[in-house]
Amino acid sequence: GAIMYASSDTAISGIEYSKNSYLHALISLAALGVNFCGNTYMVPRIGPEGAALATCLSFAVYLVLRIYFSNKYYYIDYGVKKLTVICFAVFGFSFINTFYDLSVYTVFAYFVCVVLSAVLYIRDIKEIIVYGVDILKKSLGKS
Repeated sequence: GAIMYASSDTAISGIEYSKNSYLHALISLAALGVNFCGNTYMVPRIGPEGAALATCLSFAVYLVLRIYFSNKYYYIDYGVKKLTVICFAVFGFSFINTFYDLSVYTVFAYFVCVVLSAVLYIRDIKEIIVYGVDILKKSLGKS
């Protein structure tokens, strides 16, 4: 949920530029509706794990709607395909961790998420490393 919420905060530029601030309320209400329905359905059946899954699903809806409406008014390439893959992988990892104790499956799911993230964002990771090295070189050179 936290990853999706933080990602959605970067994806509101179009909504802000369009001055349709009422969309924030509608999007929040939609996520609230998904959370309420998910909790109503899942909690009686699978308990607190159902609440966790419903919350995760509502954050996903929140993210998708914020990106959709933001891009409707002001298009920015957020890398939605990569973000979607990562979100599904993290959701799968969360699902496995919710229902299984630490095991080979949970460790494997974790490594799948890490490797998938590294592969999808390798260019960004390289950029960050180069930027960090440049900063270190500058700071060491000035000492």
